[in-house]
Amino acid sequence: MLREGHGRPILIGHRGAPCYRPEHSAVGYRMALAQGCDALETDLVPSSDGALVIRHEEALSGSTDVAQRPEFASRRRRKIVEDIELVDWFAEDFTWSELETLRCREPLPDLRPKSARFDDRFPLMRLDHLLRLVEADRDERGGAVLVLELKTPSLFAAQGLDSSDLLVRKLQYLGDSELLDGLVIESFDHHALRELRWRGLSANLVPLFEPDCSAGQHLDDRALDDLTHWADGLSVASSMLGVRTTDDLDGAASGAELVSRAHDRGLAVLSYTLRPEDRYLPEAFAGDPERYWRGLLATGIDGVFVDAPDLVSPLLDDFASPERAEMFRWWPRASSARAS
Repeated sequence: MLREGHGRPILIGHRGAPCYRPEHSAVGYRMALAQGCDALETDLVPSSDGALVIRHEEALSGSTDVAQRPEFASRRRRKIVEDIELVDWFAEDFTWSELETLRCREPLPDLRPKSARFDDRFPLMRLDHLLRLVEADRDERGGAVLVLELKTPSLFAAQGLDSSDLLVRKLQYLGDSELLDGLVIESFDHHALRELRWRGLSANLVPLFEPDCSAGQHLDDRALDDLTHWADGLSVASSMLGVRTTDDLDGAASGAELVSRAHDRGLAVLSYTLRPEDRYLPEAFAGDPERYWRGLLATGIDGVFVDAPDLVSPLLDDFASPERAEMFRWWPRASSARAS
């Protein structure tokens, strides 16, 4: 648990606890909280009737049972998503009343059989459901910060489904609810995030950067200076932090330098996604994810998105610092919301 001024890196349940339960399921989010997460990350896509649906992407076949539902067979179609042609079922072609009949599935069943054992048990969620889940947890244990990722909002807006506007209206409806304390909104669509800032949204805005974006290529001093005008932090892929071999365990120079330059500008740095399977580790750390994670944390990052919160949580106290406690003024209540 975080305590006031502790300065530990923030532990963020990425889509819940997907190593153990299908991603974006209520049971997965509850497990993430039980395993000590300070924040819950979720992805949002719109339904045809304007519900904010919790899915990693609008394509549904990989993480739901839609392909086994004959009543929806005719909805399968072709679509270009970020220059990639997909043939699938897409959330924006369904009403929420249709989507809520679907059930969650593990997208990587061979890799995560523990999660796949729970396929087809849990319904899809919309943002309202997660808000109620966090509200119940707030009453019981102090609550968690919400991290909401808008998936390709500009593309949806071009289709007449403005997910950014849907989110703004939802937040306005909530007013000064404690559910919004420390709220983070993130996206790879930086233009959409800037638009939210210009609309006066008071949430913490955190642009995501693609994994192939090297620390020096797109995040030079000029780029960081620009972020200070509208963003509160940045979120980078773990591969951008330069931890590739056991020589990097004391804080890879490139990653530590990026974090330091961001901190000098008052920007927090988050990193995604810490996963225990060898597929997601540099070769030098195969079979030993903890050493890799320690190398990442040694760069000074302020928070990590994780798929197995119980494995990462025990490491975080070793990386607490007074400087980070000071940094978290930008993320209200994050250092105290789960205080015991």
